[in-house]
Amino acid sequence: MERLDDISARLLALGWAPELAFLERTYSERRYDELFSNHRFVCMTTKLTEHGWRRIKGEMTRLMQGVRKQRLDDEAHTVSYKRGMSFESAGKELVEEYLDEHEEMKIFGLNIADLMHTPEVQHLLCAPKDTHVDEQSFLALQAQMETTMEGWKSRACNTLRQLIRRTKRAPKASNVDMLELATTVFRCNCCSPGYLFYPNVLGHKCLRPGPDPLFTFLHGHRYGLFDNMLFLGMFEARNLRFEAALPRTARQIIQVCNKDPDTVTAREMDSLDIRLVRDDVTIMTWRAAVS
Repeated sequence: MERLDDISARLLALGWAPELAFLERTYSERRYDELFSNHRFVCMTTKLTEHGWRRIKGEMTRLMQGVRKQRLDDEAHTVSYKRGMSFESAGKELVEEYLDEHEEMKIFGLNIADLMHTPEVQHLLCAPKDTHVDEQSFLALQAQMETTMEGWKSRACNTLRQLIRRTKRAPKASNVDMLELATTVFRCNCCSPGYLFYPNVLGHKCLRPGPDPLFTFLHGHRYGLFDNMLFLGMFEARNLRFEAALPRTARQIIQVCNKDPDTVTAREMDSLDIRLVRDDVTIMTWRAAVS
């Protein structure tokens, strides 16, 4: 016991007080004994001399360095958890208010996970741990929700455009956004729901895995890793079973309607309000015919 107290005193003098307190506070008595008090250099019966301390100082310092890493990780995780809980309440309120004012965005499947992954929210979640961040900090983002959500929409749409550019029959360059073209559809090979048009594709269930957008954040992840995280429920188009498709049938149907497949938009095709007949029995819209 005297040797343990002596080593502890020397470590305290070297500035390892937070680590020693962390050991006593966090570890069970058995684990504390295994790691520290029963350490081969601590549990010796001989009295600690100056020469003996110089001999073991390096290893004891390395031991404390390992404990420091654990302590900092634990403190950071605690901060992350508290911030996540603060965001959960504020985020739901922010998204609900935004969607109430922008009902057209509901079709995009916008949810709290999408908001959570925006740079504005990430800035608060990843702020240094000594920075005060609470529910009010997130609610203060309400003033810039228009910009935040437009940024999210722009990034999501650019992801879809990248998928389109990878196809063999990517649309020719024109003044029309390729997402708006009537020939642009997407295919999910997971659930095979038929072709998906923009913007409905952004809300497709297979591109928004998981029921709880906060689960990944609050369980098992450490402070500072947010940039690389996939938040459950967030729009994510890197699924290898999801792809853009530019079917020939779409071009054929559009040509039947006397429109140019390279320039006509889905909205323009909708405005025609045409009905197509298959096998003299089935009547359908042009979108249904493409699907």
